[in-house]
Amino acid sequence: MNRFRVPSSEFRVPGPGIERAQRPVLLSDPKPETRNPKHGLNSERGMALMVVLWILTFLGVVCATFMFSMRTELAAAGNFREEAEAYYLAEAGVYRAAAEIINADRNVPPNSSLYDSLDEHWHFNPAAYEGVPLGRGSYWVRVSDEESKVPLNGASDPVLRRLLSNSGVRDGRLVSVIVDSIQDWQDADNLHRLNGAEDGYYLSLPVPYKAKNGNFEAIDELLLVKGMTPEILYGNASRERRGTLEAQLPWERDLQPGEYLGVAPHLSIHSVGRVNVNTASPEVLMALGLTPVETKLALDRRTEVPFRSVGELTGLLTSVAGGARQGFAVVPEGQPGPAEAGQILGSLNQMGTVLSRHFSVESVAQVAGSRLTARVAAILQNVGTLGRPQLSIRLWTVNPRQGA
Repeated sequence: MNRFRVPSSEFRVPGPGIERAQRPVLLSDPKPETRNPKHGLNSERGMALMVVLWILTFLGVVCATFMFSMRTELAAAGNFREEAEAYYLAEAGVYRAAAEIINADRNVPPNSSLYDSLDEHWHFNPAAYEGVPLGRGSYWVRVSDEESKVPLNGASDPVLRRLLSNSGVRDGRLVSVIVDSIQDWQDADNLHRLNGAEDGYYLSLPVPYKAKNGNFEAIDELLLVKGMTPEILYGNASRERRGTLEAQLPWERDLQPGEYLGVAPHLSIHSVGRVNVNTASPEVLMALGLTPVETKLALDRRTEVPFRSVGELTGLLTSVAGGARQGFAVVPEGQPGPAEAGQILGSLNQMGTVLSRHFSVESVAQVAGSRLTARVAAILQNVGTLGRPQLSIRLWTVNPRQGA
């Protein structure tokens, strides 16, 4: 070691292999940082755990989305299958009704080829129409006669007046407006009746349109006619109230002012222009001009033995009335009530029939264990000859609007 003398101090220069002298630690010196060797390792492990958790969360979201998508697709496929099954069940119900209509012309009691009545199997047949099991489901069928209704195209003024009045339209002025407007809607000219309407009126509406000047193609088309409202056409009575009123005969009902039962159920655009007196409702019979007493008489007679000709009905009315009218008018406020006997008998001979050519079929089906239902409505026309029926489909509707 080399020594140097310096005034007031002495220090040593370390040489090779000589340790440097340690400087004494003072209190003012900052504390040296103490590093834990495990600290860095724990930090790296925490970051790795966070990354893993984020990856697991992402995978969980992806898996949940995929499972939800698959579940939705499976449910949609199941609903599609059940809906298809229900539709073909409902279609089977329509064809079952068609078979019953054809069989009604084979003169097997209670069916007959001479007339069509409500006690025949085409109309009343619980075994063929009520909850019939087929495959994995069941169907229900309702068949009605289009010839039991008033033919809208070509109906006379008195018939329309009586039908409107007996359905609850008590305002004589309103009845005249609706009837005249119905006739103006169908006629070919552009001249309106006293209370009717033609293009001049309809073009002045907020949403203008022209009068059709042709036959009605749907019952809903009546809503375009001046004076007609949805309440008058379809009725505005509650379900409970409607059930009570419909259980009564027309002259027994106590309709409140502004309360309507609706005329749509008694109108048809598919009939041949005649009314089957064996299937017509009391409202339709009274629209044809029968009084309440005569209507009740006709209903009781056809329940026991259906009319085989219109002549049987007119003969019954003549024999009971003796050429005079019985009963009373139920149409107030000056509306046309029962007409003269000869006029009514002539009208019955012109408009009446005992055979039906058009039938309305509505079939509802449901697959067991499913909440889905399918509805099919059809208009079937018998284009065959007497004793040799042949049906054709005039209208086919899937999921029709109820109540229309």
